[in-house]
Formats: sequence, C-alpha cells, structure tokens
Amino acid sequence: MTERKQKRLKISVAVGAVLALSVAVAGTTFAWFSKTAKEPNTFSVATNKVAVTEEFTPPTNWHPGDPVSKKVCFTNYGQLDVYLRVPAPAEIWTGADGGYLSSQYIDQNKDKHDVAAKSYTSAWKNEWTQIGDYYYYKATLKPGAKTDLVMDAVTLDKNVPNLAAYQNAQYQLKFTVEAVQSLPQAAQQVWQMRPSGSSPNLSWTAYQGT
Repeated sequence: MTERKQKRLKISVAVGAVLALSVAVAGTTFAWFSKTAKEPNTFSVATNKVAVTEEFTPPTNWHPGDPVSKKVCFTNYGQLDVYLRVPAPAEIWTGADGGYLSSQYIDQNKDKHDVAAKSYTSAWKNEWTQIGDYYYYKATLKPGAKTDLVMDAVTLDKNVPNLAAYQNAQYQLKFTVEAVQSLPQAAQQVWQMRPSGSSPNLSWTAYQGT
C-alpha cells in the first residue's frame, strides 16, 4: 500500500452539537442552543466533513410533560462518501446551586426512567445498529446528503419524584458524530470495525485483523 493511499485511509472527523435548556417547573424560563465542531487528524486532500444538523426553537416555558422540538440529523458537507457512527448522546443536569443532578430516576417498581425523555425516530431504530457504545449507520452518506431525522423532541418527565430539584436547572444534551471515508480498510483501521454488505443495508462487526 502506498504512502498516499495509507494517508487517505486515516480520515476521521468528529463533530458535536449541544442542546442546553434552562428548566423551570413553573414560570418563565429560556433556553439556548450552541454547536461546537472539531476536525482532528485529517490526512486527505479531499475533504471529509460531517456535521450535526439541528432544528431547535428555544421555548419560553418548558413545563413537565411538554415536548420541546429538537430535530436532529447528520449532514455530509465534504467531498467523499463516508461511513458514520454515533455514540449515545451525552446529557448533563446542573442544578441552580451548580451541583449535578441525576439524569435518571427509579420509580416504585424499581424501573429506570430518563428525567428528560428523548423521542427517537423510527429511522434511528431502523437505519442504525448498536454495537458496544456506538450506533453505526447502515448506509454510506454521499456528499451533500443528510441522514433521516434521528430525534424529534425532548420531554421533561412530569413523574420525576423530586421535580422541584430540577427547577431552574440547566440541561445539556450533546450529540457527536464520527465519519471515515467509505472504504472497508478505513473503517477497519480507524474504528477496528468491518462493514459488509451494501448500502443501505450494511452490517457491522468487530475487526480483529492488523
């Protein structure tokens, strides 16, 4: 394998987006949205650039049980067909006193629930497959294309036992997406994962080679 080809196989991009909501059980509050992106270790002349794409309207009030529209997908702004993978979104609750609050609670039946319930779409369930800590896209994403929506809303659970503790708290929900050039060798080298089959029905397995 030539040095030029080796460099082309090491394309990797990670970008993220953050939803931040200030929560009040009653009264007026506000929310804001910010997006961050980073592109480490780009080794190809052709660009590999993906982004978390969102539609989000800050609510004037976020009451328990009210869904907040948060439409999330991933867009390929680069010049290469890419494979995608996404870790489960990270979420942080910060109380009014600056301390961290749990993102889950346990009900009387010992079942766990998210304080902020995420409304994932059928595309997230059908077009992505979970292996370990990541969700892998079953298709290749072409330049200029975007995935179907993976999420469309977030709802503050009205059954949280200590709901008052979340009054005036700040909630952050962060998506991160990673991409490599859509060559099996690239996924094997960068992610240690092997794609098989063809888009949009790729299957993913751990790669044990060298």
